[in-house]
Amino acid sequence: MPRLLLARRAARRASGARMNKLSTFMLLDGALLHGTSIHDRALERPEIRLLYEDQGPLAARVGPLLLPEHQEISLWLNQLASTRQDVAFAYSLLRTPSGIGQVLEHLQRLRFIHARSGKRYYFRFADGRAFANVWEALSIAQRDAVLGPVQAWHHHDAAGKERCVRTSGIPQASIDDALPLQLEPKQWHQVLRTARISDLFHAASNLDYGPQAQGSHAQRYAWTVQIHDRLQRLQIVEPAVQVAATRVVWRTAGRLLGDQVFEAALKKADSGVDIRSVFAFGQTTSFPRIRLT
Repeated sequence: MPRLLLARRAARRASGARMNKLSTFMLLDGALLHGTSIHDRALERPEIRLLYEDQGPLAARVGPLLLPEHQEISLWLNQLASTRQDVAFAYSLLRTPSGIGQVLEHLQRLRFIHARSGKRYYFRFADGRAFANVWEALSIAQRDAVLGPVQAWHHHDAAGKERCVRTSGIPQASIDDALPLQLEPKQWHQVLRTARISDLFHAASNLDYGPQAQGSHAQRYAWTVQIHDRLQRLQIVEPAVQVAATRVVWRTAGRLLGDQVFEAALKKADSGVDIRSVFAFGQTTSFPRIRLT
């Protein structure tokens, strides 16, 4: 279970605040928090800014939310994260010398990611997983442009790891030259691969049926990366088989990665969309043997 950033930050805040003039803002993903009391309480704050306010009332509520760091909301987020794994991804901290108006204006410029084809796609930067996914594909100049007036952006990636990204300090061209954000085909390929891994991890995490998972959140994510790449090489295309294979790899702590008999079972299950033989590998101490045909 990812831990929120607040527990570690709280001990440093008092001394750090006296040493610099940086302000801290909370960036919340309204879609991930929708339906929670925290979401309702945040929307009641008079200083809140709704990044999708121009898209209508519903979009405004489920879009990104920006407000100054608030201790009570922080405590509620910590409590909710103990029962809901996705809450840690719904919350980022932004450290900046700028006011909320300038930060809001900058974040609104990040709403879309553009492709060379002319198409544009929503950038869910308030979800730490999506932010980390895109960040890894960016050039240094693009990263500095994404941060803009923000000096430090704290978030959790899909592996549940607490991360903080900062400006490079390298003189770059104007932000206006790098925004709106546009990705090259190679960058899109990297983003889409990571998104597929994240989706597979999420689907396997939400599966109620099948063997019990082993390992920490980060360990399971690392195994998911490995099984995803093997499934791609094996050309396993059925989502049910992909999710079942991931759960079995979690149950066996990654021991089946590269096992020829297991991979043969995956191919057989993929052709008939029968996942029972796949789950059998996670439910026995001695893995079932099948004929390699």
